[in-house]
Amino acid sequence: MQFTIQLRMVNPNAEAIDLHGLYYELILEGIEVVTGTAKDLPPLEGYSDTIVYISFTAQLLNSTRLVQKLINQPQEMLDYKLRAKLGTTYK
Repeated sequence: MQFTIQLRMVNPNAEAIDLHGLYYELILEGIEVVTGTAKDLPPLEGYSDTIVYISFTAQLLNSTRLVQKLINQPQEMLDYKLRAKLGTTYK
């Protein structure tokens, strides 16, 4: 099953930043559901923001563990963590 994450990236600096790559992890309820990389990201101009769309496929075994956990312990809200590391250079 393939999904798309929409990330809003903000550059609060005057100089533009070339985004060369991205490593990301999505953890839901303490279970790592998604990890991956992306490349060919758009540059981020100074004092601006941009929306980046990243496609990924969820890890089947961990996704199954998450669903099982949610069936056994229903919740109104999910605890989540999104970690990302950017490969950058300044123009």
